[in-house]
Amino acid sequence: MSDVFEHENWSEGSVAVPRVADAQQGIFTTVSGCGGAVQMELRFADQSGFLVFTAAQGLNSESSQDVMEFQVSSDGKLVDTKLVKFNAQQKLQADLSGVTAVTIAVKAQSSDNSCGRANAVILGLSIMPKS
Repeated sequence: MSDVFEHENWSEGSVAVPRVADAQQGIFTTVSGCGGAVQMELRFADQSGFLVFTAAQGLNSESSQDVMEFQVSSDGKLVDTKLVKFNAQQKLQADLSGVTAVTIAVKAQSSDNSCGRANAVILGLSIMPKS
């Protein structure tokens, strides 16, 4: 979390995710089905490679039927988006070449139009070199 510029609604720690036996170290937040997106921003001076992470839902989300949408934007341009079901994980990435800011945004899509709360989880946030 020390590398994240804007993170007021995010926490770091041990988190349980579906289909994984042991708790994982990750970054997480709670998102309301009636609220807007919750986001975090990372800033870079001169970086190459790819920012990569795995998106999941927390095991303690209110409903196992809801879907979360994770979006990654580089300097304001959408570069990756994935829908994440309760029992699934999705990998997302952003090319960092020439990029100064990457924003990760997540919003819940309630299956029954309720205002349920879901827990968004980011695992393995790291920079991978270009091969």
